[in-house]
Amino acid sequence: CTTVEISGCQCPDSTTVNCDLLPDMTISRQILMAGDGYTENPQKNSAFGFDDGRLRMSVMTPNIGFGPLEIRATNLLICGSDTFSTGYNGKCSDGDEPKQIVLQRIYHKSADSISWVDHILGAMPFNPLSTSSIKRFEYLSLRLKNIFEPDPRKWPLVAGNNKNSFCLEDQYPCSFSPGACRNINDSILLDDDFPNFGVCGYYDCSTGIQGISSGYADTYVKNLYGMWIDIPPGTCNGNDYYLVLEIDPDNIIIESDKSNNMIAVPITLTKQDNVGNPTAIIYPDGCTTICSGDSLKLTATAAYSYKWSTGDTMPHIYAKSSGTYSVILTSPCGTTSSEPLVVNMLDPPPLPVVIGDTLCIGDSAKLSANSPDSLVWYDAAKDGKIVSKGNSFVTPPLVSSTTFYVQSVKSTKGIDVIAGRTDTSGSGKFYKGLSYMVFDCISPFTINAITIYAKDTSTITISISDGSGYTLNAKKISLVKGKNRIPLGFTVTRENNYILYLKSNSTHEFYGNYTDVNYPYVVPGVISIKTSGLGKSDYTCLYNWEIKTANFYPASARIPVSAIVDNTCIQGARFFDTNILNFSITPNPFTDKLTIKSGGKIGVNSYLVICDLTGQIIKTEKINSNGISIINRDFLADGIYFYKVFGDSAIIAAGKLIAR
Repeated sequence: CTTVEISGCQCPDSTTVNCDLLPDMTISRQILMAGDGYTENPQKNSAFGFDDGRLRMSVMTPNIGFGPLEIRATNLLICGSDTFSTGYNGKCSDGDEPKQIVLQRIYHKSADSISWVDHILGAMPFNPLSTSSIKRFEYLSLRLKNIFEPDPRKWPLVAGNNKNSFCLEDQYPCSFSPGACRNINDSILLDDDFPNFGVCGYYDCSTGIQGISSGYADTYVKNLYGMWIDIPPGTCNGNDYYLVLEIDPDNIIIESDKSNNMIAVPITLTKQDNVGNPTAIIYPDGCTTICSGDSLKLTATAAYSYKWSTGDTMPHIYAKSSGTYSVILTSPCGTTSSEPLVVNMLDPPPLPVVIGDTLCIGDSAKLSANSPDSLVWYDAAKDGKIVSKGNSFVTPPLVSSTTFYVQSVKSTKGIDVIAGRTDTSGSGKFYKGLSYMVFDCISPFTINAITIYAKDTSTITISISDGSGYTLNAKKISLVKGKNRIPLGFTVTRENNYILYLKSNSTHEFYGNYTDVNYPYVVPGVISIKTSGLGKSDYTCLYNWEIKTANFYPASARIPVSAIVDNTCIQGARFFDTNILNFSITPNPFTDKLTIKSGGKIGVNSYLVICDLTGQIIKTEKINSNGISIINRDFLADGIYFYKVFGDSAIIAAGKLIAR
């Protein structure tokens, strides 16, 4: 079976000849549960410092379908709502990174040929120096089993990590590791079990085309970047845990079976805290300052049971007002209560004062509003589209009364916070060469500056990379001996595993601490600095992170503003009484002809003008100034129309017509 010689190609239903040859992605339980399928590291002093507290794992993804998973990059890049296909200057105008449009090619078998269509997967992280990728190709999670919940993806989450694809390739045929590929009945599948084995040839790690063939598997081994879960400090040893792994959690890949994209494997932790030392932490799902009308999701440390200060008993709650929140929970470590978390809600701005408008059919309304703050206009009371901004809004032409909505929006500056260690107190030393720290951005912010203590004058580079290892920004800095405050201006959006680097040659040294080091360094709802390049035992060189969160935009309720259409006029002309001059148009409704009668003189240059519901003129006919005129329907479709009669340039009559 090939795309040229199709005589051996089969459809899933062997009795048909027309079908899509879809992939079917699975996860190999056998590879994960092998002797070296996963590795647990202690919170400190692991074999490699950067692995402190990490649970690493290898994930094999066999394709047991009748066709390949084929991914194709395009030359289309996305910046906001703009698309461009030539050139790349490294940044979008708003400072964000461009995204690349990525396709999935789906092959179709007919009686005598194989064709294909390309399905848009979406805008994916773009790296001009590497291959195309699929965002969240895998989701790796550590969970506590809930015997009352059949879906492991809903069990209490200890920790999780999103893994983008980097290279999708045919690493191994299924026969290479018997048992790695299995069907829904857990039967072992070998190469001969795939009638369309390798139908589209061999996929490698290409920048343009990647994939996994039918009967092949790809593997991200555990030593690769991102193949880990950061076990939270305070997690206890025990056998209550499961690795829950899922392919394509966002369900963007087209395949024949989605039910086999997830596995749940029991594991035992042995290198964490001992039972009896419980920890309870509340993790806000964003900044703890929120705008009126918004809510903030608060999630507690994974546990068997919860009791929130609100009375709720779920793993998470939503804070919808200012207040102090706490939780008591029972976990594998024992029962304990959290530190209180304070949520502040900003007051909304005053309601705008509005003025509506009355208009004729086919005209535009001018709506206005007054407020000391910015104004935003919408076409719906909730959600909807933004139709204008500012103190006034000129509507499109209207044929019926319409209500629009406006709200006041106040810009409030973000919050200034300090993250990380603020000084060098305690024992420390000078470190050479490369230093870095790994952090999570919980809500968008800008790193305005950091502090570095240099042993001598030097030139360094400070850079920041995203969770896939791609450099987002960098600055070259000249340092003096001693304390240096380094302005950065690095803006990040919500994402995990950013890395802030200090790069220098091996001759220069920078001070750091190796005592009184307590990761993570957390500003609730903003940032969590999780570890250094040397692990959680060392605080290496990057002090006093000066951070400003993104601005807040509290908004008032939306106020309705009415555009009232006056049905007695059309496009500014008020309807006249048709009894003037004994003027009439009959029949109305009409089928094929109109008869116009006037009992008085209406002018030598008289016209009948017919408009559609938008006010656009679609028919003009000269009429007799004395007597009777006959007007043919011609091309007018069934529907409602408006007419005007002009006599010597003056409108002497107007009204509605119905054609049917």
